[in-house]
Amino acid sequence: MSMGQFAPCSPIIESTRLERVRVGLATLTPREREVLRFLVSGVPAKDAASTLGISVRTVENYAGRAREKLGLHDMVRVAVYVSVIEGVAMG
Repeated sequence: MSMGQFAPCSPIIESTRLERVRVGLATLTPREREVLRFLVSGVPAKDAASTLGISVRTVENYAGRAREKLGLHDMVRVAVYVSVIEGVAMG
């Protein structure tokens, strides 16, 4: 397999992962959800921080805790899974 290609996941593994993310979303605090809403929509952390009246580091902390709860390691995966589960507008 060449670089940049991904092996397909088994439907069972993917289903399990989706369920884990779904459960994780239910455990997010309102502020973690708010921060993720910005970041998943493509808003830079600096702009999200300014809008929310918090520091960029605090945005990063909320995002990190949310990724941990979701069991995902990067915002690209968070965006993909959240959009599949709830749509981009996490409401």
